[in-house]
Amino acid sequence: MGFLVTLIFIALIALAVAVLSELNGIQNAIRNKEANKTTKATGCWHSVNDELPPVNLEVIVLTDELKLGDHYKISFGHIVDVERCIDYDGWNIPGVEYWMYCPPIPGEIEK
Repeated sequence: MGFLVTLIFIALIALAVAVLSELNGIQNAIRNKEANKTTKATGCWHSVNDELPPVNLEVIVLTDELKLGDHYKISFGHIVDVERCIDYDGWNIPGVEYWMYCPPIPGEIEK
């Protein structure tokens, strides 16, 4: 009889450990989901008329230097200190119409 009680006790402990482990996994998934909401989304073009990236953050840009409306050039650019640089509407290159966050480089530490 004592052996059966010990076996049931061990089974209950194993079940409790499994449940706690599952709850911990769910909590981690929720934390990761919340963290992903706050990270920069790549693959989405932003109009410079709607939103600008943070100052000095390098982004992928579409420029239309000739203002033709459908002949864009892909480049890299960033917003500079607009107090010191009034050229190019605060960008370091002319004609920026759209921008997108750069995807993270594998192995690079995200800032």
